Amino acid sequence: MQNTIVLDANHPLVKNHQINGLTLLPGLAYIDMLYQLLCQAGHDFTRLELRNLTIYNPLAINDEQSIILNILCCETGEGCWQIRIEGQKQSSGAQPVDKELYITAEMYLREPVMYDEKLNLSQIKEIAQNTISLDKVYEHCRRERLVHTGFMKAEGVVYDIATAAIVDIAIGRDALASKEEVMFHPVLIDGSAIGAWEKVASPETEEQKLYLPLYYESFRASALMQERCVARLKMDSFRQNKELVYITLEFFNTQGEKIAELKNFAAKLIRDTSAIGLKQQYPLLSTVQPNMEIKTGIGTYANLEAMEKLLEELFAAKLQRPIKDIKSDAGFYEMGMNSVRLLQMATELEERLAIKFAPTLLFEYSTIAELASYLIKNYQDQMKQFISTEQTTVADDKMANYNFNEDVVKVRCTETAINNNTEIAIIGIAGQYPGAKNIDDFWCNLRDGKDCITEIPPERWEHSKYYDTDKSKPEKTYCKWGGFLKGVDEFEPLFFHISPKEAEVMDPQERLFLENVWNLFENAGYTRMTLQQQYQGRIGVYVGAMYQQYHAFESDIMTKSLISLSSYSSIANRVSFYFNFQGPSIAVDTACSSSTVAIHMACESLLRGECKLAVAGGVNLSIHPQKYLGLSQLQILGSSINSRSFSNGDGYLPAEGVGAVLLKPLWQAIQDKDRILAVIKSTTSNHGGHSSGYNVPNLNAQVQLIEDNFKKSGIDPKTISYVEAATNGSQIGDAIEVAALTKVFQKYTNEQQFCGIGSVKSNIGHAEAASGISQLTKVVLQLQHKQLVPLIIAADLNPNIDFKNSPFYLQQKLQEWKRPVIVVNGENQECKRQATVSSFGMGGTNAHIIVEEYVPDNQEQNIVGTMQPQIIIFSAKSQERLGAVVRQMLMFVKFSSECLLTDIAYTLQVGREPMEYRMAMLVGTQQDLIHGLEEYLRIAVLNGNFDEALVPIFTGNLETEQSDISKLLFGETGKILAQKLLQEHDYKKLAIYWVQGGGVNWELLHEGQNAKRIPLPTYPFAKEKYWVSTGQTEECGSTLNQLVTMNAEFICQNEIEDSIQQYISQFLAKELKIVQQQIRLDKNIQQYGVDSIILTKLIRDIEHCFTTTITRREIIEYRTIKSLAAYLAQKIKSGVQQCGTPTANIISETTQETEAVTNEQVVGVLEQFVQGNISVKQARILLEGGEKV
Repeated sequence: MQNTIVLDANHPLVKNHQINGLTLLPGLAYIDMLYQLLCQAGHDFTRLELRNLTIYNPLAINDEQSIILNILCCETGEGCWQIRIEGQKQSSGAQPVDKELYITAEMYLREPVMYDEKLNLSQIKEIAQNTISLDKVYEHCRRERLVHTGFMKAEGVVYDIATAAIVDIAIGRDALASKEEVMFHPVLIDGSAIGAWEKVASPETEEQKLYLPLYYESFRASALMQERCVARLKMDSFRQNKELVYITLEFFNTQGEKIAELKNFAAKLIRDTSAIGLKQQYPLLSTVQPNMEIKTGIGTYANLEAMEKLLEELFAAKLQRPIKDIKSDAGFYEMGMNSVRLLQMATELEERLAIKFAPTLLFEYSTIAELASYLIKNYQDQMKQFISTEQTTVADDKMANYNFNEDVVKVRCTETAINNNTEIAIIGIAGQYPGAKNIDDFWCNLRDGKDCITEIPPERWEHSKYYDTDKSKPEKTYCKWGGFLKGVDEFEPLFFHISPKEAEVMDPQERLFLENVWNLFENAGYTRMTLQQQYQGRIGVYVGAMYQQYHAFESDIMTKSLISLSSYSSIANRVSFYFNFQGPSIAVDTACSSSTVAIHMACESLLRGECKLAVAGGVNLSIHPQKYLGLSQLQILGSSINSRSFSNGDGYLPAEGVGAVLLKPLWQAIQDKDRILAVIKSTTSNHGGHSSGYNVPNLNAQVQLIEDNFKKSGIDPKTISYVEAATNGSQIGDAIEVAALTKVFQKYTNEQQFCGIGSVKSNIGHAEAASGISQLTKVVLQLQHKQLVPLIIAADLNPNIDFKNSPFYLQQKLQEWKRPVIVVNGENQECKRQATVSSFGMGGTNAHIIVEEYVPDNQEQNIVGTMQPQIIIFSAKSQERLGAVVRQMLMFVKFSSECLLTDIAYTLQVGREPMEYRMAMLVGTQQDLIHGLEEYLRIAVLNGNFDEALVPIFTGNLETEQSDISKLLFGETGKILAQKLLQEHDYKKLAIYWVQGGGVNWELLHEGQNAKRIPLPTYPFAKEKYWVSTGQTEECGSTLNQLVTMNAEFICQNEIEDSIQQYISQFLAKELKIVQQQIRLDKNIQQYGVDSIILTKLIRDIEHCFTTTITRREIIEYRTIKSLAAYLAQKIKSGVQQCGTPTANIISETTQETEAVTNEQVVGVLEQFVQGNISVKQARILLEGGEKV
C-alpha cells in the first residue's frame, strides 16, 4: 500500500498548532492518518494495533512551503505491516529539497480488542482534589510557546485525583464539521495528552520546559473517537528518565466504557524551541541521562567485552571515525551523535542484531558500555551469533539456566509528590561538631541535651592572655567560650595523594572538608568507581566558608607567601579534583548563611540538570585569637557562657564544625534504591536590602523569604511541626526571627503553640559558615529517629519574644516527634513530619529550607534474602589503619544487633573502596562476625597465624610480595577466575582471590535478596599532625636528618640501579617531607603528591648528578622509582640517550607472552596460587609456558 498526501501551512491540523511561531503537525495526529489508510484497504480498526511509532523529525511547514508526504506500507508477513512516512518540501520558485524521514511504525492484525474497565465520571467529580479548564491548560502551554488555536483547541476540564488525571474533553466548534471525516480525532488525543500532562508537570513547577512526542509503543481501540471522550492518566504509568517521560493514556466514552489505550507514549524535553525545524532538528538536545546502573550476570564478562567491541565498530562506521576514538564509557552525544542519528542507529541495530526493541533504548542507555550490558542481559541467546563462542565456555550448565533479569525499579509517586519533580533527596550525611567526631556521636549529644560549649582549649591559644570582661579594652576579647573540634591539625595527606609538605600549607578547613566528603560517600555507600560509572563525573560540590585565619600564624617568608594565596575556592575545588568531578565546584561566602546558601545552590543546580549528584555543606574553624579579637570589636560575641539561643543574651558563642549532605533528585534516588534520609521540598534565598544597620536583620525580608518558600513548595505552614531556628543569643536578632516566623504562620493559621522550635546553636554554639549544615543535620537526625531533642536554656528567656501568643513552643525536652493531625473538610488528616531551617547572614543574605520525612511506598516491599556464609571484607591504606577499621566495626556490631548480616556484607563489598591492605572472613551469623573481628585483632597483635582462627580469616598486602600476582588478577584472566569461583559458590576461594587483589562483582552474590546499603563506620584516617611552622624550622624525622648529597662519584658500576633508587627516594623524602621508609619503590610517585614543580626539580637534579638527560614524558612513563631507576641505569650504562624496550612493566610483557596459554591453564595456575600451593615465581613460570611445577 502507498498513499500520497500534500500538506501546507493552511491545513487546519498544522495551521492551528505552533511552537515558537513555527507551524507543525501534532505528533499524535499520525494515529488517525495510519488507521484511515489501513481501513481504506478493508481492515477492521478493532483488529488493528499500531506499534512502535517513532518520530524522527517534526513535520514543520512555513507559509511558503508545502510537503508531499509519501506513506509507504509494506506487508512483511501475514497480518504485519512496516510503515514509513517520508516527505519532500517544496517552495515556489525553488528546487525541491531532499526527502526527509518523519516516522516509522508497525501495524498488526489482532483479535478484536475488548475492554472491561469502566469509569464513573460523576464520582470523579465529587472526589477531585482540583479542577482546571482546558482553556487554562492551553494558556500554560502558550507560556512554553506551544500555541493551540481554532481547530486544534479542544474544550473540557481536567480533574485531579490522588492517583490519576481525568480529562473530560470534546472538540471545539471549529472542528465539529470534521468529526465524520476522522476516526480518532487528533484534537481529542492531543488535547487529552496535554490535559493529563498538567498533572505530572504543571507550569508552576516545570517552568520553561516543553516536551514533544518521540515514540509510542502501541495504540488499540474498540470504538471510534470523533467528538468527545474521557481520558485517564494513571500516575503509576508515569515514569521519567531525565529528558524522557513515559505515560499511558486510557480513553473512555461518555458512558464511562473504556474504548482505547495509548500505551507508553514517550515525550522528550525540548530545551531550545527555537531550534525546531533546522537541519539538525528534533529534538536537538544535550545528552540524555542514563536510566540506572546496569548489573551484569555471572558469565557475561567476556560476552560483554565482545559486544562492546561490536558496538564500537558500528558507531565508528556511523560517525565515520577511527574505532580508537570511540570510547565505551562516553555518552553518545559526546561522540557526536544527535537525536535523529540515535533513532537511525536504533533501527540499524535492530536490523544488524535481528532483535526488536524500543527506539528510545539509546536514550535510556546512553553509552556503549550501558547498551552492551543491556543487550547481553536481555538478549543473551540472540547475541551469541555476534560474539566469540570461545569466550562463553566458562559458564556451566547450572549457571546457564540462571535467571539474570535486571531488577526493574518501579517509581510510584506519593500523593504529596505527584505534581512535581522538584524535590531533592538527602541520601548521605557526614560531619564533625563540638564533642562529636561523627554523626552518631552528634545525635547522642543532641538526644541527651549535652552542653558542648567550653572555654577555649589551650591547644587553640592561651585565652587568658586576651580575655578581659571590659568590652571597651582594645586588643582584648570579652569572650572565652565556644564549641571546638578535636584534631583540627590532623590529616592523612598521602591518602589523598597530597605530600606532607603541601599539607602543611593547606588551610585546615580544606583538609577537614576533604576527609568529610570521603566519609559522606561511604555513608551513602558509593565509591569513586561507582560515582564515575553512574554519573560520569557530573557531580557538583558546594561548600560554605567565611574565615581565613591560617595566614595569621607566623612562619618563614616562603611559607607565609604560599598560605596568603589560599582561597575558599580550593575547599570545593580540592574535592572535585581528587574525586574527578566535572560538575560545578563552588565555595560560598555569605557569612552565617554560607552553608545553607550552598545547599540552596546545589538543589537548584540539580533541578537545572547541571549535575546529577551534589555535595553540599560547610566548614568553620576558630584557630587564631585574631578572630575573637575582631568579633569583639564588632560587639557581636556573647559575654557569658549562658548567651544562648532564645536567651537573654548579648551575642553568640562561635562554634567549629564541618558537615555535608549528598543530594540527588528524589525520583532518581527512588529509582536507584538509595537510602533516603529526608526530602528537601524547596529552598529559597534573598537579601535583606537596606535595613537600620548593616548587621541588623530585616524583618520584612525574612517574612518574604519564608513566605516565598511555602508558596514554592505548596506546603501549608500549619502542617509544619518543627522549626530549626537561626537564633544564636542576640536579643534583637532572635526576636526579629521569631517575629518573622510568627507573621508568616499566622497568615495561614490562628493556632498557637502547635509547632516546636529549637536551635542547635544552644548545644554547640554558632558554627557560622557551617551553621546551616549543622541545623539541617540536626533536623535530618530527628526525622530518622522520630524524636525532637531538647535545646539548652542556661539563662532567662529573651524578654522580647512572646511564645504564648505565637505558633511556637520551645522544644525543651526529648519527646517523640508525632505526625501532626489537621482538620481538612471536617475530617482529621495525618500529615508527614515536616520542618524548616532558617539562616540569616551577617551581611544580609538569607536562606530557607523546608524538609520532609521520606515515607517509602507501602507497595514496595523488600524481599529479605539470606545467604550462608557471608564474605565480610575490610581494607585500609596500612596495616595499622586496617586494625583501626576492624576495631571500630567491632564496636559497631556489638551495639547494632538490628543490622542484617547480609546488609553489612553488601555495604562493605559495594560501598567501600578496596585498598592495599586487605582482610576477609567468612561468617554465618552476627555473633560469628564479632568472634571473627576479635580473633583478627588478637592474632594481629601477636603477629600470629590466621590459620589458627576459629573463623576463616584471610589477609593480603598488595604493596609487598603479592604485587606481581595481583597484576595477573586484573584483566581477562582475573575475570575468568572470578566467574569460575562465583559459579561454584566457592566463597572461601573468592575471599582469598579478593585479598590477593582480584576484582569481584559483588552485586552477583546478592541477586534476588534486595540487600541494602546501610550506614556503617567510615574510614578512620590516620591522625598525623600537619601545621604551619611558627617561625622555627623543625626537622622531619631522624631519617631525613641523615640525608646525603649525591653526586656522580657515589655511583658504583655494579650497583648503579640501587644507587639511583636510593637517590630518588631520598630526594622525594626531602622535598615532600616524607619519612623515607614510607616511600615504596613500586608505587606511582604521583601518589605521594608529586606535582609539576617537584617533577621539574627532580629532572634537573637527576641530570646534574648522573650526567644524563631525561624528559618529563619519560618520568611519566616510568612512574615508579623502581622502573625509573632501571631505565636510567640502562641509559647510563649504554651511554645513549634513548633505550629500547622499557623494562618497567614486566607483567604486561608476561601477559602478552601468555596469549597462547589457554583459559583453562590460566585459571588452573591462578587457582593453585590462590590455594597457596605455588609461589608467585612458580605461577609466573607456568604462565610463561616454562617448566611444570
